[in-house]
Amino acid sequence: MRQQEAIYLREILNKIETTNVNPILNIGSSTKKFREEKNLIYRNSFFHPLENNGYKFIHSDLKQGEGVDIYGDIFSESVQQIISPKNPRSILLTNVLEHIADRKTLAETCLKLISSCGYLFISVPLSYPYHADPIDTYYRPIPSEIAQLFPNTTIVNSKIIEAGSLVTDTKSKKALVFFLKYVLRLFCHLTSQRYG
Repeated sequence: MRQQEAIYLREILNKIETTNVNPILNIGSSTKKFREEKNLIYRNSFFHPLENNGYKFIHSDLKQGEGVDIYGDIFSESVQQIISPKNPRSILLTNVLEHIADRKTLAETCLKLISSCGYLFISVPLSYPYHADPIDTYYRPIPSEIAQLFPNTTIVNSKIIEAGSLVTDTKSKKALVFFLKYVLRLFCHLTSQRYG
């Protein structure tokens, strides 16, 4: 999650009464360590301010780990049966859709898990390089294309946010090393696709 994205989503949530959105199911949450240590934007600009204002999150991820309330494949009926009794009123789906091959089924699952007057808070990159986690389908939609995945819903708010670029990401030495590894991985990915 980018700083500008975190601030925008936090401002949107702060305009909605907590009783209308709580609890919020955070799909693809990763671990507490990732949210609070590796990605300080999550902690400082999003989760902590919202939690301090009474917003409650149910963290869900494919992998088990500290700070993951529900783990497992969201497509699995058994995982959905664990989530349903928690009655999520909203779903947070930030930078997940580009990593899902079957977006249509994920969208259907999300709509099944929240009430008819629930909220979906969704973000995806519009222009960002390939980044496998574990896959990247290179889904880079505009807001209306995201809405098409969720029939019978209404866009309440949408915005395309300028949130940096690959150039700004590679200004630090650590980011440059990441970028070089990314280029190497992408080259390997492309060559394996072409010749494999």
